[in-house]
Amino acid sequence: MSSTAVGAAAAAAAAVLFGTVFVATAFVLRSFEPVPGALWRAVAAFVMLAPIVLIGFGRTRRAAANGTPGPSRTMRDRVLRALLIGLCGGPLFVAGINIAVAGAGATIAAFVTGMYAVFAALLAPVVLHELLKGRVLLGFVTALVGTALLSGLDPDPQFAGGFAAGIVAALIYGFYLTLGRRWGRAYALAPEMLTLSSTGTAIVLLFAWVAVAEPGTLVPTSIAPEALVALLWVAAAWAFGQILVQASVRRISAARSAAFLLLNPLTASALALLVLGERLSTTQALGAVLVLVGITLSAEVDAAVRSLLAGGRRRSESTRSA
Repeated sequence: MSSTAVGAAAAAAAAVLFGTVFVATAFVLRSFEPVPGALWRAVAAFVMLAPIVLIGFGRTRRAAANGTPGPSRTMRDRVLRALLIGLCGGPLFVAGINIAVAGAGATIAAFVTGMYAVFAALLAPVVLHELLKGRVLLGFVTALVGTALLSGLDPDPQFAGGFAAGIVAALIYGFYLTLGRRWGRAYALAPEMLTLSSTGTAIVLLFAWVAVAEPGTLVPTSIAPEALVALLWVAAAWAFGQILVQASVRRISAARSAAFLLLNPLTASALALLVLGERLSTTQALGAVLVLVGITLSAEVDAAVRSLLAGGRRRSESTRSA
């Protein structure tokens, strides 16, 4: 399988995992408040990831002992960049998702945070020095109109707060994608290392927030069994989904990686309908379609799919000729 195909498959798998997170988060919030729930999610993900990262460090040391060349970067440079990427994929992102689901519901939260694909395309010219294309701007405007319709112009403060949190989470994750592509390979930052950085920074900052602002909510008085199972699921989906995302952006452009994450809101909306019974109004459904169109334009979903299909045809022809 080509590197491009592996990158696309990793992004698609991450999208499906992330799509389930929005529905599972709705169950987590039955026992946990949004920010403490995000904190415990980070703790569980960190515990799951720690053995994997230790194994990775062991491989790195063995490679160094065998004389395998690597990037000549100082540890300080690597740590600082890993922490910055971790901040983008960690505390604000997971807390934003929880607040968005609590305020706006799983379906709308999934479509609003799905805007990270658009933000990644907009940030790519600045972060990665890629050319800004006209279709990216058109996609951004289309997605903005879609999010306006998704909001339903609802004046309810809780809904508005959840909606805004989803937008912030999307922007932050756009930085996570682009910075991960810029520094991940250049500074030998393994995907699992960056994900551990995300969970670690989330634990530190979210614990500080809860300790100061919401000390009485750290541990719920009672935890429903389905909330505990859902918490473990979202932790696993975050931990391994983030690894898949970074594996993807190492192989294909950040914009095209985000394109395959288009499956995220589609998975979430289907599950939310089946499991939670959430339905969009006609206006909101139109907004959801426009968000998907905006992502398609900005992240060049059509070009990415054509590239994959062309690669598949070339491999098939090569196999037949052999």
